[in-house]
Amino acid sequence: SLQCKVFSDDMTGVKIQAHEFPATAMLGYVAPSGEVLYLCDATLISDDTLLAAGHCLQQRNFGRPKWARLGATHNTLGTEIEVKKAQCHPQYYPGHDIAVIKLQEKLNSSFIPACLDTEGVMEGTRGVGVGRPIGKAYVSLREKCPIKSYLEVKPGNECVETFPRQNISTEITICTKDPVSGPGDCLSGPLYVSREPCVHTVAGLASFGRPCYNETSTGRTPSVYTRVSHYIPWIESLTWPTTPPTV
Repeated sequence: SLQCKVFSDDMTGVKIQAHEFPATAMLGYVAPSGEVLYLCDATLISDDTLLAAGHCLQQRNFGRPKWARLGATHNTLGTEIEVKKAQCHPQYYPGHDIAVIKLQEKLNSSFIPACLDTEGVMEGTRGVGVGRPIGKAYVSLREKCPIKSYLEVKPGNECVETFPRQNISTEITICTKDPVSGPGDCLSGPLYVSREPCVHTVAGLASFGRPCYNETSTGRTPSVYTRVSHYIPWIESLTWPTTPPTV
């Protein structure tokens, strides 16, 4: 059977270890066959709330996620909880690629949520991308094995020039690139940065990029992440709803 493993020598993407990213969750979708497929990644931000990219609620052929698996490094491990409600940002398409997902039950204190990045990340900031590699060569791995890769925040214009048809707003996105030569600019999950005293702080959510080792690409290309700090009031209003949600 397929094993989660370290990628080839020139890649920084490696399988995440148990308890390495305790806030990372896998989102499960029910296929027509009844099988649950884990195709997107999210971040635990409270005892019953996940943060994910908006497009994770629009998976072609599968609709919205029905399950979340936490504390896992493989699809058959960890704790599985049913999704209660999932809500995209009201201005989701074609931008504002972010969603809040509520779980059917609250988690106990053994699950450690990530902090929200309220400061915003600057050019040159180093972080870690976690998720599944995007690209046809990695379809089988994508369904089983989340990986990690080191990323660096690049000037927003680099992504604007790379994806001229996407009408990218640098105010609501983060442009990232693997500083070495790995696949980290083609992952499907959160971008974590270091912020004391938090274990992990979620600064971005993978929005789009080119597939890993795109055959038409002459080199590594950057990826676009949703900038979490831009959405703090909206996220907090749904996560800890003391007031009506605001945009």
